[in-house]
Amino acid sequence: WADFLRLEYEAPTPAQAADLADTTDAAGALIGLLPAVERWVVAQTLLEGRSLREVAHGLGLTYQRVQQLREAAMKRLRGSRKARQILWELS
Repeated sequence: WADFLRLEYEAPTPAQAADLADTTDAAGALIGLLPAVERWVVAQTLLEGRSLREVAHGLGLTYQRVQQLREAAMKRLRGSRKARQILWELS
């Protein structure tokens, strides 16, 4: 059991840490392009891992409305020239 319970952790290399920081910055920049409610929904569902139902409850909205907001946000990001520029700089 001791081997099973032992968690091994390797610290990221400096390059991996820099890549993670760049990715985190890019995600923040992308989400920052959205209107406030869409930004909140995307941040809560994609970054914080909350379900649409949890977000809906927290905002006092229906599940369907939160789903619509997330879909609108993703569509807005897909069509955004600024979002494409951010992603291009990341790659």
